[in-house]
Amino acid sequence: MSASSDTDEGDDNSVLLKLAKLLREKGDVLLNGSSTLVLNTCWLLQLNRMFQELLQVRPNQYTGFLALPTHPADNGTVIEMQLLFDMIQKTPSLKLIHLPGTRLHASLNIFSFVSLEHLELRNVPLHSMEGLQAVNSNVKSLTCWKCVDTLEEVLSQCAGDFASGFSWHNLDTLNFSHNFISSLDDSLISLPKLEILNLSHNNIVDCEDFLKSLTELTQLDLSFNLLEWLPNLSLEARSHLTVLILSSNNLHSIKGVEHLKCLETLDVSHNILKEHCQLAPLYQLHHLHKVM
Repeated sequence: MSASSDTDEGDDNSVLLKLAKLLREKGDVLLNGSSTLVLNTCWLLQLNRMFQELLQVRPNQYTGFLALPTHPADNGTVIEMQLLFDMIQKTPSLKLIHLPGTRLHASLNIFSFVSLEHLELRNVPLHSMEGLQAVNSNVKSLTCWKCVDTLEEVLSQCAGDFASGFSWHNLDTLNFSHNFISSLDDSLISLPKLEILNLSHNNIVDCEDFLKSLTELTQLDLSFNLLEWLPNLSLEARSHLTVLILSSNNLHSIKGVEHLKCLETLDVSHNILKEHCQLAPLYQLHHLHKVM
């Protein structure tokens, strides 16, 4: 569900009122998770401004769900903003997009999305992003596209919240593909339940031992990077990893793949594996049924 409009900045209020009307009519598909709320960063700023001015709701003022007064307001705009705030607090899935050339005059705060389970950030300047620490307790999947330089800035610092040693207790899917990541770091320790990790289309040369903290990992995509060797995984992950995608790297060998006893899908295409004998470890993988 996208909040889209051709109106200019002077018509921002009308855009929000249209969004409120849309949610009033079709909000059930948003609340049941079958649809995702798509906002650009300008609309988020305008939402927060309206919440503060009309509802006296301010970032960092509260944690958890906030019940607004049940009595009807006299102002129709206030009524619609109450509806919007209530729906946003219950929204499980959000995609936030920063459009090219957009100037931000305030921080991007998602404090009101307290029920988020799925969050996607596209081109969002992370230094301006706040409220991530307040809403992340329910987040199960996180996608960041073309906005991440290091894992730490999101996973440990929670972007503009500048937290320290934060943990994502319920996150099971992390997609940081198509970013600017050149190395991993120990912020991966903050993901105790992570099962699916996508770090494709980055500039990673060596994973070192940082992936060893991911004991629940079942799917790993490191395609389109600069890896020369297979990543080191924990003993637990080796025993239940089913999908490993390493295409379009600089792999000279797949030594170590024989330890992935439950592997079902392996993609090592477009690497530097020159000899057929280098694929010999695959004969020890009895569950493997798809190789590329």
